[in-house]
Amino acid sequence: MKFLSKERMELFEESLKDGPKVAADVIQDTAKEAGKGRGLGAQTKKRKTPNFAVSGAGDALYEESQRSAALLQKTPEDTQKQQSQSINDILAVVMSDIEKETKKSLPKGDTLGETNYLTQEEKKQRGRLGPVAEKLMTSKESGSGGYDALYDQSQKGTFKEFKPTEMTIGEVLEFQKKRGAGSYASFVKANNPKGTLSTPVGKFQYVGRTLQDEVDNNDYDLNTKFDEGMQDTVFYNHANRIIKNLKTQEGKRSRMRSTWEGFKSKKSVSDEELDALISEIEDRK
Repeated sequence: MKFLSKERMELFEESLKDGPKVAADVIQDTAKEAGKGRGLGAQTKKRKTPNFAVSGAGDALYEESQRSAALLQKTPEDTQKQQSQSINDILAVVMSDIEKETKKSLPKGDTLGETNYLTQEEKKQRGRLGPVAEKLMTSKESGSGGYDALYDQSQKGTFKEFKPTEMTIGEVLEFQKKRGAGSYASFVKANNPKGTLSTPVGKFQYVGRTLQDEVDNNDYDLNTKFDEGMQDTVFYNHANRIIKNLKTQEGKRSRMRSTWEGFKSKKSVSDEELDALISEIEDRK
């Protein structure tokens, strides 16, 4: 029970010294079993108090030990039964407190579900981009070009010298800002059916003004590579920002459809698919 101070432990043992020995044994055994694989100890933050260096869980444990002492006045059978229940209550508080403190000291999760306890290799295998975003963005936005995609897969021909994942954010923005003959903006305008000037780049087909807006909002370093990880980061920060203050699911769907061209039609992306994507995005805050 290393999460208790020596003084607190002595007080607890003193309160039980005339009663059944089950209390200390159960706590030791249960704490050891419950602590397996949870990263207890070094990762749990300490809190200073005037008399004892213990967490709120330690205070709860001491209070419960006093209640246990009072139980010793009853019959041994009743005492042991109630004492065991008391110990379970204590441990529930202790383990909950340690779980919260441990999570505070770990990196924030960056994939679906609870990722605080994934190893680096597991995170690498799982990948940062969720399966719904991967499916929808590939099929409706970037196509086979993935993170290096340009409009109409022109990264394979006209702009084959430009590879977004090997460029910095600053270089991508400069590429998008260029105008005139031979520029990417002019190429897109001349080749898209609507004749609209646009500069979509990467997995999520962000145009220049949107990428610049994200840089301004998040203070991204312009010298950072616009690689897979950075593009995912931009996507989740941007997607969360545009839907976080919307109260209804319909409002969130509408915002997503107006942001990505490939999501505009319900025939292309159903409400159910969009809801799944929104849920995935909100899980990556």
